[in-house]
Amino acid sequence: MKQEYIVVAAVAAVGLVASPEARPGGLAVELKEESMVIEYTASSGEATIVVSAEAETHLARIEVRGPTGPPVLEMRTDHGLEQGFQGFVVETGEGTPEELMAAFPPGDYTLRARTVDGRTAFGSARFSHVLPQAPLIAYPSEGMAVPTTGLEVSWVADPGVVAYRVNLEQHESDVMTVVVTGGTGSFRVPDGVLAPGTRSQLEIGAIGADGNCTIVEVPFRTQ
Repeated sequence: MKQEYIVVAAVAAVGLVASPEARPGGLAVELKEESMVIEYTASSGEATIVVSAEAETHLARIEVRGPTGPPVLEMRTDHGLEQGFQGFVVETGEGTPEELMAAFPPGDYTLRARTVDGRTAFGSARFSHVLPQAPLIAYPSEGMAVPTTGLEVSWVADPGVVAYRVNLEQHESDVMTVVVTGGTGSFRVPDGVLAPGTRSQLEIGAIGADGNCTIVEVPFRTQ
């Protein structure tokens, strides 16, 4: 599978570049909140890998290396940007879980960056191929018309899931996203969040201990 990389969130725009190199004698910087996880939408059979990290200083270049050494991702700030970015969230192009797992083996991935003042920043993220079971949504069901007040969405809780991400969309835009603990099987939508008479979509994402997430989508309509 040909890999494509899409920057979905960053403090500055980025593009592909060669490996970062630090100036001699600089003090190393530690990256924080490093993560590399699979986001799998069971409803469509498509998955993507999301890589993220934060830093306490501005970064100019970032590189991610796989367990066997070769870089799997490289990026930098655009020319002319002076402050760089202090965090990034990057995702691969979509594919089946099997395709992505074949391209990205499990193990420890090394994150290496260059700060705007020439220092080297390091971090690491453990990547797993274990996906949670797809959540079973109990309410609403596909195509159902539901009220916008007093709405409580529900699903079958799985004891092996550490958290659930509940997302609601209208007009193809997110209107609410919350994360609840793994033992929870329902969430009451605050009144006023959903507009009446509108095509909507509920997404429930089951998050495993390694951060991987399996998502199920259910389209419905508000009364």
